[in-house]
Amino acid sequence: AAPRPEHEHHRTFPGGGYFFERLTDQLFLVSLNTVVYSAEHEWSGRSPPNDPFGQFRWFEEALQWVQAQHDDGRPAKVLIVGHIPPTLNNFDFKPQWLDSYVVSYHDIVERYAHLVAGQAFGHLHSDTFRLPPPSARLQQPIFVSGGVSPVFENNPTFRVWKHRGGELLDFTVHRARLNHSGPQEALAFLESYSALGGFGLESLAAPEWREKVAERLLGDDAVWRRYIGALWAREGALHEGKAASEAFRLRSACGVRHMRMNDFEAFVAGGGGGERSRWAHTRSAPRKTLELLSQ
Repeated sequence: AAPRPEHEHHRTFPGGGYFFERLTDQLFLVSLNTVVYSAEHEWSGRSPPNDPFGQFRWFEEALQWVQAQHDDGRPAKVLIVGHIPPTLNNFDFKPQWLDSYVVSYHDIVERYAHLVAGQAFGHLHSDTFRLPPPSARLQQPIFVSGGVSPVFENNPTFRVWKHRGGELLDFTVHRARLNHSGPQEALAFLESYSALGGFGLESLAAPEWREKVAERLLGDDAVWRRYIGALWAREGALHEGKAASEAFRLRSACGVRHMRMNDFEAFVAGGGGGERSRWAHTRSAPRKTLELLSQ
């Protein structure tokens, strides 16, 4: 029998920074070392290897092991987590992974789409999401959590996930407000919003995010304000400027739906596919302040 991936920490974590863990009888965790896929990572004068540390091979073997649990009649799914997401960022919309690694990752999760409970990443200091193509078998978005560190002008946030068995049901974002005018002795994290309640979703599945958020970002001002109010969880002139910027709005709407640069650029060049006109009745003049979800 194949070794249980959760028993191989002594090899995979010291050797490559990745590991597998059982969370419950129905939910397993795959933690990937995504730094090695970074577009900013330098490979000491040589070309990037196809599979750094053999992590993609191990990733597929771990999913095959979970598949075997399914075949034995034990329902099981995998929560995939990592630091850097295989997407564009939300500042200058540059790729975060080398494209060849994005392709390898998506090929694997697409083959095992029925096993994926969710995909959770960080790094961007932005509270956002990224969608698979509508034609994909995988219909679980990539969820990107905001940062606890405010280094990129975001207020500190973290998420609490709710699940049942191997299904992710919702997440709640908790936020702290920084005093930017001087020192502060205490920092209180308060509940800001939940995904389902904040965006009016029935579930966390990609079709819900696509229909009720992504496809409305360009034309529905109320949805846009909710989205950008959550993005950095902070008020201020910079963020008000981003909210009022039609160019940033277009790129944001494209960014949540296209994780590879060629697809993103094509969508931007097409002006968003006419979605502004479809939702024209919901457009209004730019507001002076952001309408944050917690208000």
